[in-house]
Formats: sequence, structure tokens, C-alpha cells
Amino acid sequence: MGNTFNFRVSTTGVATFPIGVPTFTSNQAYPELGRVAYSSTTGLGVTQNTTPREAISKVDAWIDTYLLDAQPALGLGIATPSVENLTVTWVNPPQKKLAFTGAFVPQITILKADIVPSANNLAQDWAHASKWTVIIQTLATTTPTATTLRIVLNFASGTSNLAGYVYSFFGTTTATRIVAATNYDIRLYAENKATISGDKAPRYISYLNQATLSSGVPAAPTGLSATSITTTSASANWNDLSDADRDITTDATPVISQYQVNVAATTSVRFGGALTNHTTPQLTALGTTLDSPSELSLTTLNPGTSYNIAVQAKNALNVSFGVASTPPVPFTTTLPTAPAYASSTGLTLTNQGSLTYPTGAGGFTLDGVTTRTPIKVGRRNKQG
Repeated sequence: MGNTFNFRVSTTGVATFPIGVPTFTSNQAYPELGRVAYSSTTGLGVTQNTTPREAISKVDAWIDTYLLDAQPALGLGIATPSVENLTVTWVNPPQKKLAFTGAFVPQITILKADIVPSANNLAQDWAHASKWTVIIQTLATTTPTATTLRIVLNFASGTSNLAGYVYSFFGTTTATRIVAATNYDIRLYAENKATISGDKAPRYISYLNQATLSSGVPAAPTGLSATSITTTSASANWNDLSDADRDITTDATPVISQYQVNVAATTSVRFGGALTNHTTPQLTALGTTLDSPSELSLTTLNPGTSYNIAVQAKNALNVSFGVASTPPVPFTTTLPTAPAYASSTGLTLTNQGSLTYPTGAGGFTLDGVTTRTPIKVGRRNKQG
């Protein structure tokens, strides 16, 4: 019984042992509670010196911040416009997986971007009807991977997609496409349950007045010819421009949005050679995702008139046409075909009148009844 720590059982079956003063002190810390951050996510801040009431308060605040509140704003990145697209980047907020739920905090359910022409957003209220929203990435319990949004100009055809860290957006209508060299405002944000179903507003980062870079104009088309010439029309044809000739100042390869054929009358056999005004350019159909056609039917021409034509191109990145093809290509419209005359085998007269001299009537009649003034026939005497 010398050892006060012995366990004793009496004859009546009662077990006793001394409690005494505790002699063991635990030095075990709780780093996941006391750490300032959870893998870059702010921790609870609970330490061994925190009272239970303070600990509960800290836990409530942490849950409200990272599970119930709107997620932190995305980290500001850079905007890098090019000739063909607008590109903006961001930094996703750090997250930590909660072992007891499998969710990540701070919670992020979806990444979005709002886009609006800068001219329609001068108050920066993002309320104009021309604004459209792009869904970059939808998440369940995973952490977002997208960190780049590339908005492609309207001339490019493609399907919006997320590849790695980059989400490429191709507008499907004129209302959801950016126009070359036009300023746009872009804001990025994440949403969670608090912002989607609650009353918490998302936290935004914005990139204002972003526009694609200026582009060059196309080179002069080649191979122009005039065929299928009639009295009032002709068909102009030329070669498609190569990739290198579509924009002669950058490496961009945009579609050719339109061709313009310049038509000028030079001489005419009509009306003593007088020329009417036929110098108005004629345009091909507008192309957006595909090249405009490299042929055009020239109409409203005059018969028997000589013309010179030249063609120039415009790409989807520039509002101006490039230089015209040289030298001008001449052609002459044909003359109308002479009308045909029907041949006749005889001459038939109908309803003809008659001129008669009734005997003793002293005059003449046209219808055999009415007598008219007599025709006097005189004879000149020959003198001398």
C-alpha cells in the first residue's frame, strides 16, 4: 500500500484508488485551431487561452465569412488586348477543403463575367440593356481552375470552351460579340449560395475601356476579270486573298468581310458618245464568320459602253477598304439585237374611198352621192 497509485479492491468488491493532485500536464497544441491561416485561408484564431464563449464566437464568424457570406473578390490580374481578342486574367482566392463536408472554403459555385460597351456604361452601373453575361466555369465542391477569359472578335468562328486555365468566348449573336477597336468594360466575379439565393452582393474586379488593337487593311486582290458580258450586266471575278494578304500590318488572319468593285464608264456609242454616271461602287454580300464571296454580278450597266473595273477588300478588323487592284480591267457591254421585221406577200386595202365624176353633175363625188365643187381644168394658150 506504499504506492498511492495502486488500484485496490476490498473484500466486499469495492474498487478504490486515489485521485490526488494531477501530476500530468498536456503540452499538446492544436495548430489547426490556433493557426492564423489554413493553407492560406484565414483560420479560426482559437488558442489554448481562448475561452469557450470566445471560441464559439470565432467559429460563428469563420463560418459566416467562408460558408455563408459572399466569396472574397477575385485577385486583380492583367488585361492584354490584341488585334483579334481581348484577354483578362485574375487570381482565384485560396481555398481549403473541409474534411467533414468535402466542400471548399471560401465557397465558390460559379465564375462569371459581365461585358458592356464602355459608351453604354459611363456611370459604371452595368445596367444598360447591351450588357451580357458570360458563364466561365460552374463548380460543385471543387476549386475553380479558370484564371483567364479570352473574348474573341466577331469574325472568328468557334465554340466557347474552357481549356486548361483559359475560357475562350465566341459570341453567337451580334448582341454578344465585341467589335474591333471598340472600348468595352469587363467585370469578373464569383458567386456562391449567399449571392445566388441570398441577399449578399458579389464582389467584383473590373477592367475598363478595353479594346482590340488597330489592324491593317488587306492587300489588293489579284486575278480580276470580267465575264458573262451582256448589254446591261457583267460578272466580275477575282482570287481569294491569302492569309498573309488579309492584314498587311499584323499577323492576324481575319475573314474578308466585304469586297468593293469600282465601276467607271469610259466610252459609249450611245447618244453620240455621252456617258451617264456609272462610277458608284458595287459591293459583295457582307461576311461575318466566313469570307465574303470573290465574285459579283455588275448590274444597271448601259449597252454599247466601255467600262474599267477594279476591286478592293475590307477585313473584319478594320472599317476601311484596302488599295484597289491594278491595272483596271476593261470590258464593253454588247449592243441590243436589232428588231426583226415580218415579210409580206401582198398589200390589202380596206375601207378605201372612191373618186368619181358623175355624168352631167358638174362636179365630183367621194361617196357617189354628195356632189362636190367641180374641179376646173384650164388650158394655157400658147402665145406667139
